Amino acid sequence: FDQTEIEVKNTMSIQAEVTDKVAVETVTLFYKGVEDVTFKSMIMDGKGKIYSATIPAQGRPGDVKFYVYAEDSQGVSSTEPAVDPQNAPRIITVLDTTNPVIEHSPLLGVQEAGVAANITATVTDDVEVVDASLHYRTAGNTVFKLASMTRSGNSSLYSGSIPAAAVVVPGMEYYIRAVDEAANVVTHPAFNPD
Repeated sequence: FDQTEIEVKNTMSIQAEVTDKVAVETVTLFYKGVEDVTFKSMIMDGKGKIYSATIPAQGRPGDVKFYVYAEDSQGVSSTEPAVDPQNAPRIITVLDTTNPVIEHSPLLGVQEAGVAANITATVTDDVEVVDASLHYRTAGNTVFKLASMTRSGNSSLYSGSIPAAAVVVPGMEYYIRAVDEAANVVTHPAFNPD
C-alpha cells in the first residue's frame, strides 16, 4: 500500500505480494481503525502472488494502523512490517479536508427597527459540525459582534438571533460561520467583510 493519506469516508485497499518456497496457507490483514482499541483481522483474498483486502471507511480523521501476517503450509510465518508489527505497524492517516456546507436564504426586504432578527441556516459536514456562529454589525460599523447559533435537536438546522438593539437604521449586516471537527472553516456568504 503506497498511500499514506486518505480522505475520511473512503475505504483503503491493501495489497501484498506473498511468495513462499512451499504453499502459502493463509494471509491475514490486521488493522486498527481510527476509533478501535485493538486490532481486527480479515483473511486476504489471493490471486496468484497478490493478496488483497479492504479496510472499511473511517468516519473520523486519525490514524489507521495495519500489518500483514502470512503463514505457509508448514506453519512458518512472516509479517509486513517484519519487526514488531503490532507496535510499529504501517500507518494511513485519515484526513478531513472538506469544509462544512451552509445553506441559508438571506433576510430580504426591510427589517423592522427594534425587533430581533431571527436567522436560520442548514449546516452540514461530512464528519461533524462543531460550531456555527452568527456575526452581525450595524451598517457602517467596522466591528462585528458574535452570537452563537443553536442546533435544533439532531437536525442540521441552526438558529441565532440578532438582538433587537442591533436592528437599527440604516440597517444591519451579517454572515454565518461554521467550523467542523478538523477545524475546516466556511462562511456564508463565502466572502465576508470581517
